[in-house]
Amino acid sequence: MNSRKAQIGVETVMYTLIGISIIGILLAASRPKIQSIQDRLVIEQMIDSMNELHKKILEVQDRPGNQNIISMKISRGNLIIEKPNNIILWEMESNYKYSQPGVPVSLGDLTILTRGENRFKVRISLNYSDIGLELNDDKDKISLEESSRQYNLLIRSEANKIRIEVRDI
Repeated sequence: MNSRKAQIGVETVMYTLIGISIIGILLAASRPKIQSIQDRLVIEQMIDSMNELHKKILEVQDRPGNQNIISMKISRGNLIIEKPNNIILWEMESNYKYSQPGVPVSLGDLTILTRGENRFKVRISLNYSDIGLELNDDKDKISLEESSRQYNLLIRSEANKIRIEVRDI
């Protein structure tokens, strides 16, 4: 009687271990695909955010002296605003190949560039060489890193330039 109970106990443990092993193998095999899908969603959200930022900048540019505030959440990657190059860009390390590596893709006013082979670096940029950018405290560059909080950007039209300031509101 005791040997029968012991056999049932051993079988239960073995079946449980086999089941857990199968689940582990399935998770290990599907994890890269899940990360790739998550990265694609982040890239698509940033494309929407960059388009919204561009729209606000154009609205302000059309009405001198006007200003507007946009809130942006950067869940992954970095948003960089460079005054010398008059460019706003967002970069992220990704498991998802958004486009052919090394070939810039235009999506409206956005330029998207994917670099790398296995681990990709996706870069979305907006060029404002025709407008000119000014930044907080006359800095040359602002870098906004991924954060759980939202960044508030004050966009203001000033004498044929656009001033962008990061504000805590």
